[in-house]
Amino acid sequence: MENLLNQHIKGFLTTIVKVFLQLLLITTVACTKMNEQTFKVFGKEDILKNTKINIIKIDDRGAKTENTLLFLGKEYDINAETEAGATYELYVSYKDSLVNILKFENVMRNANEHINHIYLNEENNSINVIYIGRESDVVKHHGFMKTLMPKNDFYKANNISDDKTIEKYNQLFLMKLSSS
Repeated sequence: MENLLNQHIKGFLTTIVKVFLQLLLITTVACTKMNEQTFKVFGKEDILKNTKINIIKIDDRGAKTENTLLFLGKEYDINAETEAGATYELYVSYKDSLVNILKFENVMRNANEHINHIYLNEENNSINVIYIGRESDVVKHHGFMKTLMPKNDFYKANNISDDKTIEKYNQLFLMKLSSS
């Protein structure tokens, strides 16, 4: 009788351990998937194939990471920070002549519906870049937006005139950076 009781206890404990391990596995997989948010770029093909987007992530310690997100229609997987605060700067160039910088923080990181969508669209003969951080804002097309402007106008508007600084910005707007 005691042997039978020990077998039942052993079987019960084995079942508990198996259920716990399965829950741990499911939680790990779900959290890993949730944390692997990547930036996605949307727009008409003729706009995308003429656009370059370099992204700089500045983490909460001030460390910078530079990557290319889009280069003449080819999109690269760039993970978005979902655990800690980060600031992003998108250096956008269309046909190497229209440029602008879109800056935003990952304030949507704690939302259940966070996404990292970047839209390029043409409106009133202008190219706009829009960042949308939550799924519910996609329908409203509500997000951070900048309109691209001629490169020389951008430099003038931002008081950029010395050759060294212009070269730095040209690299960020026009060159392919490392991609992870």
